[in-house]
Amino acid sequence: MNKALFFSGLTTAFLAIACSPHALAQSLTNPTKLYTGTIYTAGTNDLAGEGMLYVFEDPYEESPVTSSRINATAGGYRVLLDPAKLYWFRIEALGFYTDDFMVSSPPGEDYEERVEDLRIRPIPIDSLLFRGAPFEGETALFSDNAPMRNVLEFLVDNPTVVVEIGVGLEADEVDPVTKKRVNAIKKLFREMDVSTTRIASWTRKLDDLFGTITMSIDSFAEPEESDY
Repeated sequence: MNKALFFSGLTTAFLAIACSPHALAQSLTNPTKLYTGTIYTAGTNDLAGEGMLYVFEDPYEESPVTSSRINATAGGYRVLLDPAKLYWFRIEALGFYTDDFMVSSPPGEDYEERVEDLRIRPIPIDSLLFRGAPFEGETALFSDNAPMRNVLEFLVDNPTVVVEIGVGLEADEVDPVTKKRVNAIKKLFREMDVSTTRIASWTRKLDDLFGTITMSIDSFAEPEESDY
């Protein structure tokens, strides 16, 4: 078999993989470098489980150039990339921080296979993300919502995280001011493009000072839809 035709056939086959629903190529021009690997839990040889790997030419771009589903049972991924380019691999997996990894594809037009195993950090369940009294006096107006906005930015970056919000009360009943504060928090979620469905529960905290708000990681869930 003609060698050029052989590699042309390989490239066509892997392009079909890259353009499947599991890997949506958008701006690749000469993809001849096949990257495969396994996603592990950091510090262990345990598989991270099912997730998505997105490939960006610029970590600040809105859309990836390609992507791959991470196999739930084998932990594997595969993406076909252009040669001699710097890429960022972004991994989103249930129960793990969203992490970026810089990968430099080798030069040359010939087809080449590379193995790149990656390790991602698990998010500890029940982690406290926020604790404070963000409202002015006896009102539902934020005195300083910057710390809470930082938490919401964390939720944007880590779309599998679901939170529990605790509200400090003086009695086991929700007063009008607290109801307004709950609505103010929900409004802030929407302003930051974080769905309020990611609030697993609101908990009455009788052992906290009135007006104290806590936010902790309750669980993990598949994102409602991909940002990409």
